[in-house]
Amino acid sequence: MHESLFYREQMKTNSTNISLNQTTLVFIADGWARNEFLSLLDEGLLPGIKQLIEMGGSTRDVISNVPSISIASHLSIMTSSYICDHQICAHRWLDRKNHRFRNYLGLRGIRQANREVKTPYLSFFSNFPGKTLAIQQPLTLDADQGVFAPSFKGKDIIEKASKAIQNHSFCRAVIWLPKVDELSHKFGPKSESVKKEMIETSAALATMIEELRRSERLSNTRIVFVPDHGQKTVTHPKGAKVEKLLRKSGIRAKTNSHFFYKKNLVCTSGDSFAQIYLQNKTPALCKKIAVDMSECKEIEIACWKEDDLWFFAGRRGISKAKILGETKVWYSLVQGADPLGLEKTGEINISQPSLSSGYYPDFLHQVIRSYVPNKSGDIFLFASEEFHFGRSPRVGWNFGKHKGSHGGPLFDEVVVTAVCYGFGSGLPKGPIRSADLLKSLDLIGAA
Repeated sequence: MHESLFYREQMKTNSTNISLNQTTLVFIADGWARNEFLSLLDEGLLPGIKQLIEMGGSTRDVISNVPSISIASHLSIMTSSYICDHQICAHRWLDRKNHRFRNYLGLRGIRQANREVKTPYLSFFSNFPGKTLAIQQPLTLDADQGVFAPSFKGKDIIEKASKAIQNHSFCRAVIWLPKVDELSHKFGPKSESVKKEMIETSAALATMIEELRRSERLSNTRIVFVPDHGQKTVTHPKGAKVEKLLRKSGIRAKTNSHFFYKKNLVCTSGDSFAQIYLQNKTPALCKKIAVDMSECKEIEIACWKEDDLWFFAGRRGISKAKILGETKVWYSLVQGADPLGLEKTGEINISQPSLSSGYYPDFLHQVIRSYVPNKSGDIFLFASEEFHFGRSPRVGWNFGKHKGSHGGPLFDEVVVTAVCYGFGSGLPKGPIRSADLLKSLDLIGAA
């Protein structure tokens, strides 16, 4: 049985020991880049978060999903399951079984995503009837109540959350903080706008902590503050058009279109991840396209799957990984140098995450666990550090050009820092996958 599924079956049998007296808050901080977050923390400009750490909280390096995108990462965090388990593979994807294009961006898309999320796993909200709250959260899962603030600003959302928690007897809440991601895309993750939003959000968190202390609820409150993914700075704001790059291979395609009948389709997500769906797929065609794409300066790495083999093409060379089980692969070079920089061939254990596993942290595990049959594309493309695949302007004229992006496997896109308060001093150290964070804190199915 799949390890994560086995864990959930265990939790179902142990759920009778749940305590409803403790409040647990999970803040999902959208796109909080690790370097900027830690820099402001060191400078003492994030008082609320620093206060949590000084009161006994701890920081942990977290490796997000690849593709490093919000909706899939939210679901992984909230259910402790990987993309291959919960099957939300991207923001935009092609449902090959029903021949329909899916787009989860926008209000209509979020509603559709909630209808289609049918995970058999326990979530952070499970086993707490009448006691759960989703605040500004796009994926409500089985929350009893959803609350929305008047704006996407972190201070407004936290103020709304504080009032809801103080006035009602909720014991579990997930709070989404989306503003930093929006500002990072528009101005860049190192911009003053992003720093200001982080500082204001942390100040609001400090106010919430003080209110919890005055009401004598802080000692019975646990807090997890975790970004869903990181953010990279892009130096080519206009980005790269994948359908234009594909013409190098003689392939014509539509991008993010409902009108793709008998056409190849490109679906982009997070703006640095693209999937190519081919009408007439063959192994030879996949290899040709991937190799051609990997020679473009706009592409960091191209991947494709053949049965139990994964192939990786980069400017340095081509490699492959044969899946031996859930925790092991057989890795070998096909041509040139290692495109993943693993400096190791043969059998590789991918059960434990590492920040130093080649050029891209935890990449083999993440890519293998990101594939969903009948939903994932035939070829995965990840944008190089300077580029993105998004629209320009981003979403209409008022959102401006891109100066930040995510979705790929680069360190800045996938490695983030979480803060955990109220769980004692015995928390394990070292990096952890976002899909395993709440499980490691015993927050899936039990208090």
